[in-house]
This record gives sequence, C-alpha cells and structure tokens, in this order.
Amino acid sequence: MLLNACLKEAAKEPGLFTLTAPTGSGKTLAMLAFALAHAVRHSLDRVVVVIPYLTITEQTARVYRDVFAPVFGERFVLEHHSLAGVGREHFQQDNEGVAGEIGHAERRRRLLAENWDAPLIVTTSVQMLESLFSNRPAACRKLHRLQRAVILFDEAQTLPAHLAVPTLAALSHLSAIYRASVVFATATQPAFAHLHAAVRNTRSPGWEPREIVPDPTALFAPMKRVDVAWGSPRTIWRDN
Repeated sequence: MLLNACLKEAAKEPGLFTLTAPTGSGKTLAMLAFALAHAVRHSLDRVVVVIPYLTITEQTARVYRDVFAPVFGERFVLEHHSLAGVGREHFQQDNEGVAGEIGHAERRRRLLAENWDAPLIVTTSVQMLESLFSNRPAACRKLHRLQRAVILFDEAQTLPAHLAVPTLAALSHLSAIYRASVVFATATQPAFAHLHAAVRNTRSPGWEPREIVPDPTALFAPMKRVDVAWGSPRTIWRDN
C-alpha cells in the first residue's frame, strides 16, 4: 500500500508533500521510490535525502549504496556529514604518497561533497540548514544543486521549532521558484499547517503540502509489535 501510493503520487506536479507512515513500514525505500519516479516523470536532476541523526544517515546511505552501487558504481550515492570518510580505508594503503595521506577515492569524495555533485545525496539536517542559511561561500556553494531536486526530509518532526518558519519559507521558495519538490516523511507529522500564514508573511507561497498516502491511519492498524499475555503473578524475590 505504501509503495503503491508513493509511485502513484509521483506523477503529481513538483511541490510540497508529506509522507506519513509508521516506523518499520518500509518508508526509507518507499520515499526513495517516490523520489526516483517523480524525478524521472518531471525531468528533475537529483535526490537529496536529509536525516537528523548520524547513525540513521550512515545506515540509510549503506542501504542505498547496496541498491545502486552494483549497477551505477560507488559514485552514484554521495554520503556527506561530519564523519564521512574518517575510516582507515579512506587513507593511503599503497606505496603512492606518504603513509597516512588521504587516498585518491577520498579526495574525490570530498571534492564531490563540496558541490553535492552526485545523483543521490544522503546528508544531515545540519548540512542542509547550513547550505540554506550560511553566509560562508563553502556552505552556500551547494545551494544551486537544490534547484530541480527532490528533497526528502526523514524524521521531519525533529526540525527545531524556533527554525520552523524560516526553514519552511526557504523550502517553499525553493519549490515555487526553482522547481524543487520537498517531502516531509515521518511517523508523527509535526503540526506545521498552522504556520502557513507565518510562512506567507516571509513573502514565500506558504506551507500547504499534499499527503502522499491517501489514508495514513490504515498503515498504522496492522503494525502490531507487542503481544501482552496476562498470567498469574510470580514471586521474583523472597525474604528467607
């Protein structure tokens, strides 16, 4: 049901979307299926996946690499965060250059990361927010890659409340002016609808996303994770 809904809604015009689905329902791959089908249908350039936690970022990038690397090679997925490329395998292991120097593959990865020059980018909320609002050239250099992109925000409820209005306004502007599609995916959608007027006051179109899943509550009903069995109480401690 979730995958079918994502593939069906991918035909809709680029804009603002929400994807509400329970944890464990396959949201990570379903939202990617939406993004790829949406990008193909509307000739968009790339997919940017934004995740708040490093552990989930690394896990998601690993899943996506397992899917795409055998067909398109290692450069198809670019993982960009503060810990990307810190493992020993990224440093010189041959006789070329000085021991401990950054290897060729890692130098190339860092060069691609400066401009988010890859079809599929997996990054963190910090990197995305710095790209949107920083006044430093190095961070702003990635802004042009968000034009004609599908931007997936996983665990969207973690967006800091005090940054909600400027972030929504910037994303709304990206969607309206630069033909980017933005998806807020989570099991618990934040109540951003009431910020529509505040977002519009920033001279952006506002925040009125379309839900990808027609009936999100139907996805939660079968997600039974706990069986409770009531029995007779047992003595777990006895004073002799």
